Amino acid sequence: MSLSVRELLEEIASNTSLEEGAEGVRAILRSVLRSQPISVNLLACSVGIAVPVVSAVRRELEKRKLLERRGGAVLTDKGVDALNELGIKNLCSHRYDVTQSLPDSMQKLIELFKKKTFDRPEPDRTIDQSHTTPETSIRRVFYMYEHGSIEGRDILLLGDDDLTSIAIVLFADYFGIDIGSITVLDIDRRILNFIEKKCTDYQFKLNSVAHDFREDLPGSNFNSFDVFCSDPPYTVDGVKLFALRGAQALKNEPGKTAYISFPSRPSDDISSIFGALSSLGLAPQEMIPGFNRYLGAQIHAGASTMLRCNTGLDIRTEISLDLSNIYTNQRRNVN
Repeated sequence: MSLSVRELLEEIASNTSLEEGAEGVRAILRSVLRSQPISVNLLACSVGIAVPVVSAVRRELEKRKLLERRGGAVLTDKGVDALNELGIKNLCSHRYDVTQSLPDSMQKLIELFKKKTFDRPEPDRTIDQSHTTPETSIRRVFYMYEHGSIEGRDILLLGDDDLTSIAIVLFADYFGIDIGSITVLDIDRRILNFIEKKCTDYQFKLNSVAHDFREDLPGSNFNSFDVFCSDPPYTVDGVKLFALRGAQALKNEPGKTAYISFPSRPSDDISSIFGALSSLGLAPQEMIPGFNRYLGAQIHAGASTMLRCNTGLDIRTEISLDLSNIYTNQRRNVN
């Protein structure tokens, strides 16, 4: 019996002792698609995996007729078909450098996002809502796309007053990209109703659930997603709680991805957040201060950091936190 593409990637990862698992093989194939022909050194650099390991994976892919060498690694027709089955088609050829402005082509998406969201609900400050700028919403999705977190992915938004879900749908529709699924969990029913209405315009079936993250996740959301994205409340315990729920929701496999935004904090607070992430098995890969910008937000100078994490071999789903100290307003009332 022939293997599915997913099973094939898992077998290659096992044969090469690739710690990143099937996700690492997927990333290598996707990088070849976007940059072929590509040398093994550049390929290793692009995916952040050691050259000897990438070489071993390349040999396995060649044995299975997914790759061949023509001035560097290139995909065979069988390799292209395998990626298509995973929802990866390289329909967006743009590259995103976080040190630079968005390319001019993204301005159309920004304007479209503004048009679609101009009547969004006002932010509820009691639960630390603060809208990102339209530019930030599109940058966030472009950044996720660059790191393989859109095509064919099951995506979870933990709170979405920033309307990242709508930005993902617009981005995917604009470039003809297939998404696995999008689920939004939010305590604010106004946000959920608005997102549902806007996504219906694109015939996209989005899953939305009203949920207070101080309560356990709905059972169907455990161990179910490839990616989660969250811009949590401003408190340290708020960041930890949303990271905990995200870790619980990710599939228990290496290489799943978390995107967590948080404002500038004292060093002790950052150490506490990173300690919690480590306890959850979320390994930081990149931290970009000032990535997110907010509309009219005076708190924390109207900007926050983007943190990208990957899961390892072991995702743990318990940490210590204070549920009475999740939102800034709660903390003020206690004090």
